[in-house]
Amino acid sequence: MPIISGSLDALLGIVCLILCRASARAGNDFLAHGFAWISSAALVGGLRLGGFSEFADTHFFLTQVSKGPGMLFLSLGIFVPMTGCCPSTRWWSPMLSATGVGLVTFYLESPTLDQITLGMSLTILLALLLLAFSHVKARRSLPMLAALGSLASLLFVAFGVRQLPLTEDGLFRPVDLVHILLAIAYLLLAGSVRSLSSSRPFQNDPS
Repeated sequence: MPIISGSLDALLGIVCLILCRASARAGNDFLAHGFAWISSAALVGGLRLGGFSEFADTHFFLTQVSKGPGMLFLSLGIFVPMTGCCPSTRWWSPMLSATGVGLVTFYLESPTLDQITLGMSLTILLALLLLAFSHVKARRSLPMLAALGSLASLLFVAFGVRQLPLTEDGLFRPVDLVHILLAIAYLLLAGSVRSLSSSRPFQNDPS
């Protein structure tokens, strides 16, 4: 049902908006930018799926941004506190965000866009694997399980949902399960990164 799909998409957007605020307050600008783009796409998607078809083009554009630059920013939000490199992100984050949006805009009508967004999306899988390994080395069991749980949720979204006996005209559609799994994946991801950041403080550029 459209109302269920729209509500779940909006719920995903609210979850990501909360995670965006929490990440920004923690000084992780990369993670905050990633959740901000995903939240924007989900909230507009909630309107579209709720019956406001005039938001279809905006939802498509924001979905491409969240699948590409959004996932890349989540990956950077993991790599930076995990490795301690590039501690000053106050200026890097908006510049990279603008570059990512520019790429999506430039290639919006081109088949190349799928390759760009796929390449950026795959970085999150590598980042979560390395994050789990980092927690294993530090003997942090719960954060490690959170990272692996997030990875498993994202993989199931990519490869498992389509195998389930769910139909587009049913009461509970595949896209509804996708929204639930993504919300779980992002909550687990943020929790795992928060644990990493608490053991290795993430210092942003105060200037």
